[in-house]
Parts: sequence; C-alpha cells; structure tokens
Amino acid sequence: MVEAGKRLAMVRIAHKPTNEKKQQVLALAGFGMTHDQIAKFMTISDETLRKYYRDELDIGTTKLNAQVAQNLFKIATGKDKGAVTAAIF
Repeated sequence: MVEAGKRLAMVRIAHKPTNEKKQQVLALAGFGMTHDQIAKFMTISDETLRKYYRDELDIGTTKLNAQVAQNLFKIATGKDKGAVTAAIF
C-alpha cells in the first residue's frame, strides 16, 4: 500500500527499433497510414515514431509506389491477358 503523499514511479522501457519494426513502419507508411495511426499501431508515441523511424516514414510511400509501378510495367509488357489492362494504367 502506498503511504499518503507518496507516488509510485512509472518506469518506461526504452524503445528498441528492429529491422522487423522498420519494415513494418515502411509498409504502413507506404499504405498511406498517417503518422498518428502508425504510432498507435506500433504502440509508441508520435515523437518516438519520428525519432527512430524518420527514414522509413520519408520513403515509405515512394518505395511502395515504385514497387507497384515496376510490377505494373512488368505486367503491361507481358504477353498474358492482363497486359492490355495494365497498359491502360
């Protein structure tokens, strides 16, 4: 039991970014999620998200768009039925 006038100290565990977490943030940013949504998903603060995952947040959308464009180009230049549809886009 806590005595009157005394408070329990909350201990925060330092966030440790891993390659898996970085890939997750990269993908979520690429999918168009906001920083607030990503932070909540990762159960960290917005400040922690920006501190440890700045690069992933900056390049997430660009990297995903490049992958989609590359796949679309591959399909559009192919010989199957999807080539014509893909070429339209």
